[in-house]
Amino acid sequence: MSFFLRKNKRRIDKKRKKQLVLDEKVKGNKRRKELDEEIESESDEDANAEQASIASSEDEIEETAKDKRLRLAKKYLQEIEDQERERLQDDDGVEEAVSSRMRMAVLEKSNKLIKKAARTFTNVRLEDIRFIKNVHRLPITSLAISSDNKYIFSVSKDGSITKCCFETGKKLSVQPGIKKNSGTSHGHVKAIQSIVISSDSRLLATGCEGSIICLWNPNDLSFIHSFRGHKAAVNGVIFRRSSHTLYSCSSDRTVKVWNCDDLCYVETLFGHQDKVTSIDCGIRERPVSCGGGDQSVRVWKVVEQSQLVLQGHTGSIDCVRYITEDHFITGGDDGIIAIWSTLRKKPLFSHPSAHGHDRSVPNWITCIATLFNTDVFASAHFLGSKDGLIKIWKCSSNFDRFSLLFTIPVIGFVNHLQFSLDGLHLIAAVAREHRFGRWWSIREAKNCIMDIPLERTDKT
Repeated sequence: MSFFLRKNKRRIDKKRKKQLVLDEKVKGNKRRKELDEEIESESDEDANAEQASIASSEDEIEETAKDKRLRLAKKYLQEIEDQERERLQDDDGVEEAVSSRMRMAVLEKSNKLIKKAARTFTNVRLEDIRFIKNVHRLPITSLAISSDNKYIFSVSKDGSITKCCFETGKKLSVQPGIKKNSGTSHGHVKAIQSIVISSDSRLLATGCEGSIICLWNPNDLSFIHSFRGHKAAVNGVIFRRSSHTLYSCSSDRTVKVWNCDDLCYVETLFGHQDKVTSIDCGIRERPVSCGGGDQSVRVWKVVEQSQLVLQGHTGSIDCVRYITEDHFITGGDDGIIAIWSTLRKKPLFSHPSAHGHDRSVPNWITCIATLFNTDVFASAHFLGSKDGLIKIWKCSSNFDRFSLLFTIPVIGFVNHLQFSLDGLHLIAAVAREHRFGRWWSIREAKNCIMDIPLERTDKT
């Protein structure tokens, strides 16, 4: 019996010890909880006091978004007023000058401001013209200038794309044409007819005789994507201004719309009865195209799903360019340069034989360039074995007339013209052959990029 008594006693002692340990744990937990509550209450009080002080100080200095806009507007107006007062050196007329300047700013932001740039052009010095040579092996067909005026991109009949420094003319990078059956689709096999760069200089697009449109990265000419859908040569590509919507025109008589953000096809615009030779677009979704031998120009109202058909040439229309959102200029092999309004079906003004005659045949207008939202544009011609000529024109205030400013002689075909964004340079793609064919070949001509500096005053 003594054995069982000792065993039971040990069990009771163990139970007591466990109970004591549990009691100590419970007491310790209660004590810690009380201490935590005391600490938390003190920290909460301190935090609330601090937040209250911060809120009170913010209430003193905080301004609403409306108040901030008002303050910045007053500051901006004061700066303009000080500038105009300093310019006029008198308080008289300052208020009127400020209001005129504000109106101009609003119009410029909405792209409705037409700058009178023609009166600022003073001269074109032939000795200052620069030729960038050895850019391509075969004739240059088209070019594009980056929005910051730092780079010139050009394409050729050899299927290559070249990036050159605008200032030095040095070749920076080249994307060569690919050989047939090479097993890669990242490039062009056939001659590239057109090149364009987006307004933000993030995308470069090219179209070739092989009916393919390619997208490239302008920084290193790396391949992004290819669009396939045309059934014949792609004669022109253009980005809608301030957008990544791309329009293309082709010898298959169609205009196609592409979304370059989603890399997808959008729609096809039908109507032309002959190959579409050129296309351009402004800020609105209203591309304008010319149909070559069908002698028509079409303004495509994409949103309304309609088109305006314009006629006024007697021959093939080969080039079209917007000069404002409501006016554009065309040229063709009939020698006519016409200026149009998007609101009328007939030209506002037509200049027959704008580049003269050769044995009673009007000289063929091969390309046109416009300095957008100004009154200045340029044109070039060529016929047979005769040397080419570039002319710079001035439009009237109502765009119902234009007159000649300067002429620049050129040896060879001028396949493309483009003004730099600041209007200080006119860049020409000069070649031995026309970009659409080999009807003539001029041995004396060089396949090069021609940089024409334009002397301008500070007048606006």
